[in-house]
Amino acid sequence: MTQSLPNASNPSGSKIIGLGRLPFRVGPLEIESARGYIGRVAQIYSTSVSALGELLGLTQMLGLERGDNTEQIAYALRLEASEWRRLCYKQTNAKGQYGPTSFFGQSIGGDRLNYGSPRVCPKCLSENAAVWGVWDLGLVCACPIHRCMLVHQCPKCGRRLRWQRPSLHRCYCQFDLRTVGSEPADSGLVAINATIYRAAGFPVEAAKADMTAAEFPSALIELHLDPLLRIIAYLGSTQEEKAGFMHHSRFASSLDAAIQTSKTATGLLANWPQSFHEMLRRMAPGDITAPMTRSIEDTFGKLHKKMTVMFTRAESGFLHDAFEDFIARHWKGSRRGHRHLDSQWIVAAEAGRVIGTRSVKSLVHGGALKGIFVKCRNGNGTECWITRESLTRWVAERDGKRASYMRRAEADLVLGLKRGVMLKLAHEGLMRSVNGIEHRLSHGIHLRRDDVMNIKDAFDRYLPLNRNLHPGAILPLAGIIRRLTRTYELGAILRAVVAGTLVPVAHEKHLPGITAYCFPIAVLHHYRRVSKKQGKSGEHLSRKEVASFLQIPSEAVPQLASRGFLGTSSKPSQGRSALYSVADVQHFAEQYVPLNIVAKKFRTNPCWLGKYLECSGIQLLTVQLHRERRLFISRCVASQLRTLSPGEQESVRDNSRSHASLPRYHVGLNTGTLA
Repeated sequence: MTQSLPNASNPSGSKIIGLGRLPFRVGPLEIESARGYIGRVAQIYSTSVSALGELLGLTQMLGLERGDNTEQIAYALRLEASEWRRLCYKQTNAKGQYGPTSFFGQSIGGDRLNYGSPRVCPKCLSENAAVWGVWDLGLVCACPIHRCMLVHQCPKCGRRLRWQRPSLHRCYCQFDLRTVGSEPADSGLVAINATIYRAAGFPVEAAKADMTAAEFPSALIELHLDPLLRIIAYLGSTQEEKAGFMHHSRFASSLDAAIQTSKTATGLLANWPQSFHEMLRRMAPGDITAPMTRSIEDTFGKLHKKMTVMFTRAESGFLHDAFEDFIARHWKGSRRGHRHLDSQWIVAAEAGRVIGTRSVKSLVHGGALKGIFVKCRNGNGTECWITRESLTRWVAERDGKRASYMRRAEADLVLGLKRGVMLKLAHEGLMRSVNGIEHRLSHGIHLRRDDVMNIKDAFDRYLPLNRNLHPGAILPLAGIIRRLTRTYELGAILRAVVAGTLVPVAHEKHLPGITAYCFPIAVLHHYRRVSKKQGKSGEHLSRKEVASFLQIPSEAVPQLASRGFLGTSSKPSQGRSALYSVADVQHFAEQYVPLNIVAKKFRTNPCWLGKYLECSGIQLLTVQLHRERRLFISRCVASQLRTLSPGEQESVRDNSRSHASLPRYHVGLNTGTLA
């Protein structure tokens, strides 16, 4: 095919003969439509769109979206095939004329495009001789950049605009469309069209203030183009008798229908969700706050079904949430057919099955879950409904807490310790522990995972251990544990390893967990007397820690405190034991020593030694326990005790008849005997 076209680069306007291809290339603009590009090329070559269409092998501008002529049109326009495909609204599958269509890199429904009745903005034509692709969307009825309405017919001849006009800015009657007095658009239309412009990838900086003032749902602003167009079209048609759109929409060819649809959708979106709730109130017959015989399915079934089919919760969850919020708060009729919907609200019984508890209502009363209580239809009792968002958040918090704790049996396997040892270490404060029932966990004791792993990692950082030591000089931790008599002694060993002051020297692979690490035998003898350690000034000790520090039964500590020997104890909340100042405990330890320790030094019975000292006039501090009594002697007096010679023992026995029933003691004072 040949075509005679003027050469735009030739100022004389001489004719050149083409060979089925344009003499030079006209670069397409970034946001220009395919029909607008052809019109601009025809205007540059000073020819008609029909003549250019003959060169491209097109009739009446039809067939642009066909896929079989892409190479031919691209060759004739001197474009790459990919450039032409980007300009055209190609079908993305074989679903027919209303199937998914490519729109500048996005997939939208074919019924959202305006093919036959173009619209233009006179002010945009004055600034740029181009037709923007966003004007081809059927819902676009205003220009948010210039805040004016689009023009779809010539004010002089009254005919609708067509693509086959003499030029982009002229009608068939030669009227200059750039001179049309544009009608100003209200802020609502500017905001809704700016939202469409933004989703389509067109600049809308001039309309940001209108979008902010409209107060649209934040989720609406972030939508992609296709779901945004479907939501606006749906909300804009809810007040019609036959709501919803099945195929091609009226606004695709009618600017007035597009304006009315946009205004209705703007009114529902601007005050979301109150305006949407008011629309649902008008749809429901009678008073929705009174018990009704009609169900949700009877009243809103068609609306909600169409909403569910057209929009998924993932892309338009705010629309589903608004409907479910209305049902939960205002609907007092039957809820038949509503419980099984993918709704924002969930009934308490179903929520209880999800989280595995029957105390869901108590969680709502306590504020852990967000819910409402509505009267049952029969008037007997109330029904609790919970928001799925709060339930999901509660489950996430519970699972997070579960992840931060491990069951006692799991901790046993990690450290290789027995159950009784783990619980005692937790009681000593080496690991934090909680009761599972009290903290939404499973039954039993749970230990902090980071505390357990901190101990394990402290041992594992010394691997590998390949030192060749004499077997008799080392002892594995399992053997040390069997030889220790107090749990706090093992706790002191573990604390020393964590702090880095105690280092294992070997590792026995056949033992489980940390019990496989070996230490010198001297460690055993050192940590057997760990109770003599000095506390830090300003800290507090629990009753069990005070008892281990003084080497006395724990039940003797409150009695010493009540008599003023351990200062004033402070009792915190949540039922924990009293706390005692380290300074007071150390002061008592410097003044008194348990008599059983003195008796062990002299290898005698503490009970007999106490009777002997009392009969000798030595004043002892007595603490009466449940089945026994504990005696304390002044350190000053204890330091003066010495071992008696055999002759002194016989003299003491012979000089006092009251001592005849006593055994032969081997102690006395440095200044004289105790007789």
